[in-house]
Amino acid sequence: MYLPVPLAKKAAQRVNIPITLPAPVGGLNALHSVMAMPPTDAVVLENIIPYPDKIALRMGCANHTTGFANPVLRMHNYAAPSGAESLWATTDAGVYNATSAGAVGAAAIALTNGKTVGSIISTGASNYLTLVNGTDDAKQYDGTTWSSIAAFAPTNTNILNYVETYRQRLYFIEENSLRIHYLAANSISGGSTSYNVGSVFRQGGYLVALGTWTIDGGTGPDDHLVMVTNKGEIAVFVGADPASWSYKGTYFIGRPLGTMPLFKYGGDLLYLCESGLYPLSKALLVASIDRTQSISQKINQTFSDSGTAFFSEYGWQIIAMPDIPLILVNVPGTGQHFQYCMHPQTGAWSIFSGWEAECFARMGGNLYFGVGTKTAKVTGTSDYGGNITGTMLQAYSTFGYPRNKKVAEIRPVFSTTGAFSYIMGLADDFSVLGDKNTVSSALGGSAAIWGTSLWGSSYWSGSSEITRAWRAVPDNYSTWKALYLQFSSNTVEVSYLGCDLLVLKGSSF
Repeated sequence: MYLPVPLAKKAAQRVNIPITLPAPVGGLNALHSVMAMPPTDAVVLENIIPYPDKIALRMGCANHTTGFANPVLRMHNYAAPSGAESLWATTDAGVYNATSAGAVGAAAIALTNGKTVGSIISTGASNYLTLVNGTDDAKQYDGTTWSSIAAFAPTNTNILNYVETYRQRLYFIEENSLRIHYLAANSISGGSTSYNVGSVFRQGGYLVALGTWTIDGGTGPDDHLVMVTNKGEIAVFVGADPASWSYKGTYFIGRPLGTMPLFKYGGDLLYLCESGLYPLSKALLVASIDRTQSISQKINQTFSDSGTAFFSEYGWQIIAMPDIPLILVNVPGTGQHFQYCMHPQTGAWSIFSGWEAECFARMGGNLYFGVGTKTAKVTGTSDYGGNITGTMLQAYSTFGYPRNKKVAEIRPVFSTTGAFSYIMGLADDFSVLGDKNTVSSALGGSAAIWGTSLWGSSYWSGSSEITRAWRAVPDNYSTWKALYLQFSSNTVEVSYLGCDLLVLKGSSF
């Protein structure tokens, strides 16, 4: 039977076309408009690691050391000359050995303030871990015994709240001042020398942190001492001590977040501030400060929002997991702590929730964190035996066809070692964008199942298998579409590689 021309055109237009949509390995994107994001980015990416070739559920955690009388506020690693390591947790009651799993013992030495900063120096005789907090006398561990140090004459140690090892010397910050104190080379005790650095800072304030920044000066690596104030000014010096220092300059990027805003990563020094996370090699080694050089650029607005909301909270911290690899930034959100996580090979970011970590430390190849009155170890495929749930809302896309269409069938591709559950759906023309904004801004809440185009759970089993199967999916005709995925397990590792779509073209915009 002959069809009139308009009907024939409609029939020709309404055909299924295959679309392949890779996983959002580009990670979270808070930089571009929702209509301009690359299709491999995401609006929501929670409890998921964006690898270069896939996304996967994050690792789980298990109880490690339990039974602290006070919350664990800081953790420190001690490495002996023999290579043996131990883990120490500090609370408002004391310093505790958290090396072994199980119930914690008595305090190794008393404290009244658990917000400690520590640094290790090797003198040739042994390795020494020194802790300060600006309240108690300094505490020092030689691998066997903890001791208190009342003074580095003439300086009382209870006024020192930061310590850094720089060029074989211990350098300290005097609390609420622009003054540093330092010991003789390769010394852990004895007299100290004071030095006021206030003349190099234009905005006043007080020192917050010190760090060692290694720069290749053309004839080999050269260590620089970095000083950060609460106003966000960064001063850089090179030389063994103030008597031989060369002043390199003072810079401003943004106010620091937390009491430990500097983290040595390789030869570089990362700086955590209200504007984002910056490698100093990118931010300072230019004629003028380049604030587009943050490694958090794609989520800088999210960083800025969190910095504004939680600026005064204790618990901001940077730590690395080089075996995955990941860089984690702990965010002490009010009521809920969470982590911004970046894969350094791609610069892709995601958010971890559910750990409620107050502080992090590494021992050996493992990551540990303090949570309430216990420490936990990052390990396994569950959170204390419960499910880990990953949530993704991929970037909105026209799928290369900026007209009406709907998805008829979908085939997700997973790699898994056993059973897990998932649920998927499609958002049409930003109709549930408000819901997505709510989930994204919560940054630590468990994402709720949303929308009207959802379809049921599916269970896969096998051993390191690639699984895929076509499924019909309810959808409406629209121009813009975003794929939603939520998958969970407490027993297996799960990765998502992408999906195939069969798209039915519409007849008009």
